[in-house]
Amino acid sequence: MSEVALTEAEERRSGTGVARRIRGGTTVPRRKSSPPPPSTEKTFRWRVLGGLVFLLFLTPFLIVSLAAPEWTGESGAVLARYLDYWLGRAAWMLPVVTMAIALILFEANPLRESHLRTGVPLLFLGVVLLAARLDHQGGLLGDYLDEKLVYPIGPFGAWLAVACCFLAGLALLWQLTPVELLAGLSSLGRFLERVLLGFLAAILLFFQVAWRWTRAVLRFVGTRVLSAVRWTGSRVKRFRTNRSSRTRSRRSVHGSVAEEDSRFTRTAREQVPFFCESEETGAASSEPSLPSAEARTIPLPVDEGPDRVEPFLGKFSDEEEPVLGLSDSLDPSQSLDSADLESVEPGPPSLSGEDIGEKTTVVDAPAVPTRSSSAGLVPLSGEGLLEEPNGQLRLFPTPATQAAPPLRYRLPPLSLLDDKPRNRRVRPVEDKSRVLVDTLESFGVQARVVNVVHGPTVTRYELQPARGVKVSRFTSLTNDIALALAAVSIRIEAPIPGKSAIGIEVPNLNTELVVLKDILGSENFRKGPGLCLGLGKDITGQAQMTDLQKMPHLLVAGTTGSGKSVCINTMILSLIYRFTPRRLQLLMVDPKQVELSIYEGLPHLVGLSGEDSGRILVDPKKAAMALKQVVDLMEARYTLFAKTRVRNLKEYNDQAEDSLPWMVVIIDELADLMMVASKTVETSICRLAQKARAAGIHLVVATQRPSTDVITGLIKVNIPSRIAFAVSSGVDSRVILDTSGAENLLGKGDMLFLPVDASEPRRIQGAYVTNEEIQRVVEFWREQAAPENRIELEVQDTGMEESTSDGDDDNSDDELVQEALAVVLRCQQASASMLQTELKVGYARARRILMILERKGYVGPAEGSKPRKILYTGGEVC
Repeated sequence: MSEVALTEAEERRSGTGVARRIRGGTTVPRRKSSPPPPSTEKTFRWRVLGGLVFLLFLTPFLIVSLAAPEWTGESGAVLARYLDYWLGRAAWMLPVVTMAIALILFEANPLRESHLRTGVPLLFLGVVLLAARLDHQGGLLGDYLDEKLVYPIGPFGAWLAVACCFLAGLALLWQLTPVELLAGLSSLGRFLERVLLGFLAAILLFFQVAWRWTRAVLRFVGTRVLSAVRWTGSRVKRFRTNRSSRTRSRRSVHGSVAEEDSRFTRTAREQVPFFCESEETGAASSEPSLPSAEARTIPLPVDEGPDRVEPFLGKFSDEEEPVLGLSDSLDPSQSLDSADLESVEPGPPSLSGEDIGEKTTVVDAPAVPTRSSSAGLVPLSGEGLLEEPNGQLRLFPTPATQAAPPLRYRLPPLSLLDDKPRNRRVRPVEDKSRVLVDTLESFGVQARVVNVVHGPTVTRYELQPARGVKVSRFTSLTNDIALALAAVSIRIEAPIPGKSAIGIEVPNLNTELVVLKDILGSENFRKGPGLCLGLGKDITGQAQMTDLQKMPHLLVAGTTGSGKSVCINTMILSLIYRFTPRRLQLLMVDPKQVELSIYEGLPHLVGLSGEDSGRILVDPKKAAMALKQVVDLMEARYTLFAKTRVRNLKEYNDQAEDSLPWMVVIIDELADLMMVASKTVETSICRLAQKARAAGIHLVVATQRPSTDVITGLIKVNIPSRIAFAVSSGVDSRVILDTSGAENLLGKGDMLFLPVDASEPRRIQGAYVTNEEIQRVVEFWREQAAPENRIELEVQDTGMEESTSDGDDDNSDDELVQEALAVVLRCQQASASMLQTELKVGYARARRILMILERKGYVGPAEGSKPRKILYTGGEVC
């Protein structure tokens, strides 16, 4: 090596001096290495500062904003809302991205920095696509990317793209080559294979051990059971042997005595059954005496000949309970004639082992099915017999206590009702919550959506207003919110009972059909107490029902086509699905003649006199008469309760043998009845609503004209439980519910239910039932007979008109006629205003009293502006 080359190498190692290069025999001086510029050090400092900001501030801020926005103030809430709107569940990946950015800023290796710059976005993109693929949880960005992927390459290709993004991102982050990545996947597969094989081996070992233990337990139990059966068989065999030996010895002892006393059983005096001679009078006594307590408890030995069947005195069923006693048709103090002797078949005599002198006769009475709880019978301990209050023993009831077996009814199965049709699954509209919040913010109302509840008909958005925002500002924006959401109508519930939130109910584009089978088949309806009525489903999709006994009466109102008649049919089917005609009976009033006619022939209907027996009441005059008779039935039941010292129908049925049925009066159109006999109908309804609850009588009143002349103040006060369907105005809603809201309902079964124990109405989607379903259930009941305890009402065709109420008013005003006549004679003037002032009554009543005076001839008719003439000259007042 030349000298010049050695010098150049030394200078290159030392970094100092001037290097000479040989270029064509000439030497070129080398530049000195310059120190790093000061801008590089400043850039490194800014990178470290930015990394600390991303690591220590942005990452925790994002995590807290997504988890608990109230901890990060308004900015955190807005950030969380926007992230959820754009990224959905993938927003939780952003803290990882910020940490990766911090690592990029800290990283000094350019290659490592490039890997982070490429791998983190790929991994984030994979998370967004995965969230979008899993039930559309990737926000607006995820849905957009998913749609762009699925359209050209399909769902399978979209899943492959998600996997490729994940693998590429992980490979870049860990600086893996494709070969190393495949090797890692292979190792992961082998690990999962070992885990799966170990899990399967553990399961097989568990089943093997369990089978061994089960076999050992079964073997042990089988051995013990077999030994117990063998021991029981030996004991039974020994008992039968001892019993047969005792029977043979008893026959040998009593055979001769029974032969000698054969003529004793043929005499008339000893033929009286079920009596023993007293020890004091002996066998010569001419009249039979009642047995003592000791005589009653002694078992009667019976001859066990081949033609004799030993009577069974053990435990009997309810239908065949034996009773020992003397028939009520026989008087112990009278002698029997020949006809009576022929009707009594004597049996072989039986004697006790201690006293041969006491003889009895056992008569086999025919088995008659009776009730297990016979009145006046007391069971004797250890004997299986029943004792009457007079001390007699009986095996069978007397004719006075025999009762016909009650009718057995079969309840209809749920298979008679239709299942819900299978509709396509409707995806929830998530963007309406954002539109709702933006609409409120445009009017200066700050709120955030805390929950979204999807119901069968409407979706409720629960909003939590910001601090200082009044509730009235939400209710004043009802029309603006409906315009922004393109909804037919919305209902605002401010606030939601039991929650610190405001509910905005928006109709669904695709509604869900609620069928009656889902309601009647629910667990709540099967376990519901009392007269349970199935209504429908609430806004959360839960089955809703109510107890008519607690209500205790119900008022239903709504316009035509709102679902009122379907709701009445749902209630009727709910009742007849749970109760038989013996326990529940219905009085149906249908002035429109077409709504309830399908139920004609139902055994649950009360009996009506004349040609209307077992049918629906359609004549308003007869319906008014029937309501008056229901009031009389209520008073009769209260009289019965007072005599038996009970307070309600349930207590009476618990004590009485023949229970009284519950009664439900269903009036489908109240307006037609009020047009014919308003005062009679209103009085009857008010009296029933006030007192009929304890008597087991309940009212369900429906009308399609919710005006004040139909739903009067007295009816509203006495019927606190109400159901409102869609009405035309807020005035009608306030007539029904005393609050507005029913005017915003959608119809087709959408209702507001206000029970007696609630302050705010609940929104329920009523169950739908078709005429075919009703027909099938009614035909099922028509095949069964009417009950024996059927309520009968005497409904006659009386000429009762509304004018009859005027006569009643005349009678009520008769007491003021004489006083009014005295005022007219004193003042020599007859006018309604004068009578109103003098008698201190209303103008209408003063006018009515003046008409009575004119009709009776005390004053003359009105002659325009001239005063009436005084025609009464003295004498007796009529």
